[in-house]
Amino acid sequence: MEPISSWLVPIFFVLVGMRADCRALAHVESCSVVLALTLAAILGKMACAAGAPANVDRISVAIAMWPRGEVTLVFATLGATLYVGGHPLLDATQYSALVAVVVLTTLAAPPALRYWWAHAANG
Repeated sequence: MEPISSWLVPIFFVLVGMRADCRALAHVESCSVVLALTLAAILGKMACAAGAPANVDRISVAIAMWPRGEVTLVFATLGATLYVGGHPLLDATQYSALVAVVVLTTLAAPPALRYWWAHAANG
């Protein structure tokens, strides 16, 4: 499976990105949906980290979970390709918003971890 997955996984991510329509996110309403979903994703992962053992830095665990968006991309792709009553489950704006959330949380995690570790070390 390794040779096949190392070839197909990058193709999947490229196709997901190509399907996203950045123009769909050019409206204030779309950006507010992206920000709300991003906040929900981050807060949800922060809440889940509360289940980490007491001797573990729970904030670090939570921030490290932020980029876990592969499942979101799989379900977003399914939602954009499945039709009910002649309409896709997710329209271009909804699909692009979910992709944007995955990108934002993935890009935000490394600097947030660096900031947290510098703050925790000093204090």
